[in-house]
Amino acid sequence: MHDLVTNIQVIAAALGTVATAWAVFHKSTRENYSSIFQELKSEIAELRAERDEFRKYYHIERDRRTAAENKLEAANDQIRELKEKLIKVKRH
Repeated sequence: MHDLVTNIQVIAAALGTVATAWAVFHKSTRENYSSIFQELKSEIAELRAERDEFRKYYHIERDRRTAAENKLEAANDQIRELKEKLIKVKRH
């Protein structure tokens, strides 16, 4: 019985040592965690700002492209009309 109690005490002491070491290690690296989180937050903010800039430029370019496509379509319509007039003039 004495051996069983001794073994339990040794195991409990070992677990206590591991738990203490883990607590000390975890507490000493807590500052590193907060700095990492701050860096991530700042990077996320920068990426969001960059995304908003890209979104703004995308909308500007889309509007310009749509306007250019409309002008091209109008020019193609005029070319078609002029071709039809030219064909009519050549027939007469």
